Amino acid sequence: MERVAQGTSGEVWFDQLTAGQDFRSPFIGQPFLILVLNTDRTLEPSDRDEISASVVREGCRYAVCVGFDCKAWHDAIDRQAIGADPPRTDKEVSTTWHSGEPLADMVEFFLRTAYFEGSEGNYLILIVGDDSQAKGEVLGLVRALFF
Repeated sequence: MERVAQGTSGEVWFDQLTAGQDFRSPFIGQPFLILVLNTDRTLEPSDRDEISASVVREGCRYAVCVGFDCKAWHDAIDRQAIGADPPRTDKEVSTTWHSGEPLADMVEFFLRTAYFEGSEGNYLILIVGDDSQAKGEVLGLVRALFF
């Protein structure tokens, strides 16, 4: 995990996971927004559910889901938020999914439009899968928006 940008509107962190790896938020105890870019076409639903549960448990308040099977990610995060243990009765988790949208548009939407009250400018981009080309593209887009 690495911090890839910091500015007056907050900071952006990047992480990349493959099946079986644990998700941890860099914003310990603080709410955050996450962009989940799934590039893994072979990921099992149980792995998606496990990552989604960790995302909710770690304090996600807004998830933007893009890439392969993004609606399933949206639904998994919703299910985890509704059935979270312990229950998340005090805070909602908003989710959106964007199938077929250009990645550049989604990164810009995530960093400039996605918001929830009290977000504190904590942004995390998570790529699921080992696609190094997607990583390079995402990091380039973030740096272009922040610098």
